[in-house]
Amino acid sequence: MIRVRTIKCAIAFGILFIPLISFAQDAPDLAADEFATANALTDVRDISSRYSYVTRRGVPVIENPDLCEADGLDLRLTVRNIVDLKGFIVADLHNDNADDFLDSEKVVLRVRAEASSETIVFCLPLASPGRYAVAVYHDENSNRAFDKGFLRIPRERFGMSNNPVFGLSAPEFEEAAFDVPLGGRDLTINLISSGDILKGRRR
Repeated sequence: MIRVRTIKCAIAFGILFIPLISFAQDAPDLAADEFATANALTDVRDISSRYSYVTRRGVPVIENPDLCEADGLDLRLTVRNIVDLKGFIVADLHNDNADDFLDSEKVVLRVRAEASSETIVFCLPLASPGRYAVAVYHDENSNRAFDKGFLRIPRERFGMSNNPVFGLSAPEFEEAAFDVPLGGRDLTINLISSGDILKGRRR
C-alpha cells in the first residue's frame, strides 16, 4: 500500500512539475539591440543593453550577470543550497500576469549565473517597479534544460521566490509573488530537490 501511494505521489509530482521543467529551453536568435528596437518601450527603463541574447521564443537572457548597483531598480538575488559546484543557476523572472506564471514563452527575463559556490548572489535588472515572481533551477550539466528522469521527476534542484511549500503541485503565482519598489529589492531563494519533497522536506 505504501509503495503504491509513493508511486502515485511520484507520478503526480512529475506531471504537475512539467511547467517548471519546460521553462528553460534557450536558443539564441536575436541580437540584444535588434530585440530592443523591435520592442521599444516608453515609461520604463531600457535594460536591453545588458542582454546577452534573446531566444527564438523572445525571452531575453543575461549570462554571467553583474552585481546590482546600490539602490538601483534591480532584484538582488541570493540563491542558497547549491550542492554541486558546476553548471549554472538559472533564474526566470515572471511578471504579474498569473496566467503566464511558469510558462516558458512568457518569461520577462532569464539570467544564468555560474554555480561557483554553495551560495551565490547576482542581479536581475528590472525595467520597472511592480509585482513579480522568480523560478530558479540548477542547470548542473549546462544543457539549458531542467532535466527530469523516471516518471518525469526533476533530476536537478529548484526553488521559487518566497520559498513556498512544494507538494504534489507547483505553487500558484500568489505564493511566489512579491513587490519591487523603485529602490529595488533583496530576495533569497533556497534550492531543494524532488527527493527532499518526497521525504517530507518541502521548502
